[in-house]
Amino acid sequence: MKNIAQRLVTLLLLCAFAMPAQGSEFKKTLNLTRDSVLGGQLVKKGHYSVTFTDEDSAELDVTLARNEILKARCRALHLPEAVENSAVSYRIADDGSYKVIRIDFQGMKTSLVFE
Repeated sequence: MKNIAQRLVTLLLLCAFAMPAQGSEFKKTLNLTRDSVLGGQLVKKGHYSVTFTDEDSAELDVTLARNEILKARCRALHLPEAVENSAVSYRIADDGSYKVIRIDFQGMKTSLVFE
């Protein structure tokens, strides 16, 4: 009986360590001050709810009035200290549009980076 219990405990420990670690899910408000391209789609300026995880490869869900606008692939950049102020960094594309390349949220040690 003791042998079976040891095997069961060993099996449970192996399963626990084999499972991928799940990142924490966050819900924040995103304020875009200009029409922007995010995840290849045009998003009008305004306030949006966003949901994401702090995993290295993540997906940002953008919603407006409970309607999903888009999902954008991003990667989490882990910072040594929390960011003091929320910020959106842009790159001007060849066509003159503003492409979101990074989003920082106040108080977080994770920035979202977009390719």
